[in-house]
Amino acid sequence: MIAGRGLPGHRAAAPPLWGAIALLLAATKAWALPGVPADAFLLSLARNGKVVLAAGDDGAILRSVDDGAHWSVVSAPTRATLARLFMQPGGPDYAVGFDATILRSDDNGLHWTRQFSDGRADNPLFGIAALPDGAALAVGGFGHAYSLPEGGGSWHRQPILAADDDFHLNDLLRAGPQRLLLVGESALVMVSDNSGAQWRYVNVPTQGSLFGAVVVSPRRWLVFGLRGHALATDDSGLHWRTIDTGTTAELLGGTKLDDGRVVVVGNRGTAVLLDAALQTARLLPIVSRANFADCLQTQSGAVLAAGDNGLTILPVPPASADH
Repeated sequence: MIAGRGLPGHRAAAPPLWGAIALLLAATKAWALPGVPADAFLLSLARNGKVVLAAGDDGAILRSVDDGAHWSVVSAPTRATLARLFMQPGGPDYAVGFDATILRSDDNGLHWTRQFSDGRADNPLFGIAALPDGAALAVGGFGHAYSLPEGGGSWHRQPILAADDDFHLNDLLRAGPQRLLLVGESALVMVSDNSGAQWRYVNVPTQGSLFGAVVVSPRRWLVFGLRGHALATDDSGLHWRTIDTGTTAELLGGTKLDDGRVVVVGNRGTAVLLDAALQTARLLPIVSRANFADCLQTQSGAVLAAGDNGLTILPVPPASADH
């Protein structure tokens, strides 16, 4: 992702987040928001109402109950790096990361239990999505995926790729009640229309690895990744257009704003603002040289970016300024 990656379309030796983590650990950490520790970095953000969660290195989970103004450290039953958070109204909430770690919370991230882990192999998890029927799916490096059946039970391996493929699966999102969108290494895009039971490949006009996606509407999606590449579709992946992001930095995380626009963040303090139709993009002013891994809009409208400088408030102009 940041280091250890080959040319677009070429096989890398390590899962995409590992390179990011190596650089993030080497960076100077400067924390400004009250309650955020000075000895951790963050890779993921999630929100349910005014409760905001952040997670990252060494099993760190931070929690805010006042829309991101103040933070506290939450005890987590792991020391594994946590790469992705998932929150939903009514719960449950999840955190996943290295050693195939899967944590669950049933009280908006205040308390966590470890549901699954396996430190015997290179199997970091980079994405997770829960479904309305209680089922859930987690994906990660080297094609690893684990599913939780409807009604609960135990997590078990879930084959997604062909038997001879082990592409890194970098992000997983819900795109409808039963539709899942999956992106990964070497321009991998896959869609399931039945909650992950079957998958189909989607062709995209790029060869570079994709590190993340944003679902703007059930049919309008954005995918992004290596060297600033970003592509959009308005018809659930039948046709794609390339978006000029104005950067060659790796794009790692994104979020849809309340007004429909999209913010995508990445390395070297990169933040890109796209219009709601995913037609045009412009770079936001650089407020930090931090490497950003994820971003999120709080209920009050502020846009936070998580990375090696902790939490940074991005200078996102109001939609009225675009006219």
